[in-house]
Amino acid sequence: MRKTGLLWEHLVADTGYSSGENYAFLESQGLTSYIPPHGTYKGGPDDFIYDKENDHYLCPEGKIIPFKKVFLDYRTKTKKKEYRSSSRQCKGCPLASQCLRKTAKEKKFSVTYYREEYERAIARVNSKQGRYMKKKRQSTVEPVFGTLKEYMGLRKINTLGIKQANKVMHMAGIAYNLKKYLKFITKTAKSGARSLGLVIFKVKTLFGNYSLILSRAHFRVS
Repeated sequence: MRKTGLLWEHLVADTGYSSGENYAFLESQGLTSYIPPHGTYKGGPDDFIYDKENDHYLCPEGKIIPFKKVFLDYRTKTKKKEYRSSSRQCKGCPLASQCLRKTAKEKKFSVTYYREEYERAIARVNSKQGRYMKKKRQSTVEPVFGTLKEYMGLRKINTLGIKQANKVMHMAGIAYNLKKYLKFITKTAKSGARSLGLVIFKVKTLFGNYSLILSRAHFRVS
């Protein structure tokens, strides 16, 4: 878009595009995103306080749960950070039965590697500007996809490869815009015709009144 002279500063999308990798990439490109995080995101266990400066958590009992390692989740293929206490810390804790699993002797949990990016995204989405951008997306972007799907039959793309799919979406976009344009100029033409008719009516009325005045004036002179 920058190559064509279009300035791109903000990006809006629905929760389906939410991921730490996406947030980090958009920030690296200097783009401000307004993408709501998915419902599974958690910044850490309930009632645990994160210490950003030292990169550790404090449990409800005030014990430090330190950072241990970065790993790749084999299920989601996303980077995560592991935090783990020691069995000595958790031994005798009054909350151990609620906090630990049945066979666990220490507190262990993982948090997305992109926690800070998630937190910044949440702050943006919940801001005044974020609420405005959400309404903008719902009124301008989502109706287009709904119309393409429900009224123009674009329920799936029957092509192979991103390039071919891109062509299909471009053609669908052109068709959508042409229909809107035709509808717009039709309304404009009708509006213009009504305006022209009103002008002609006013002119006729004006000339009619003027002729009446002249005729009366002529009658008085005679």
